[in-house]
Amino acid sequence: MAIARAIVADPKVLVADEPTGDLDAKSAEEILGLMETLNRDFEKTIVMVTHDPRAARARAHAAPSREGRARGPDARRRP
Repeated sequence: MAIARAIVADPKVLVADEPTGDLDAKSAEEILGLMETLNRDFEKTIVMVTHDPRAARARAHAAPSREGRARGPDARRRP
């Protein structure tokens, strides 16, 4: 429902905090598919925070964090 409310306003940027966090696998895939469609077909920028590896793989660009700080997509991974 929160996604539907966000889309109705037709924003250029959607912010999603753990959008698949409490969902079963099928529902999570549907949400990720919807987000992909919004990005690709409707040119929405989506900022997503997730711990879900499936959701993380569904992205076009990533800025992994370390110690709570976002890093650019080209940042080197440190042990």
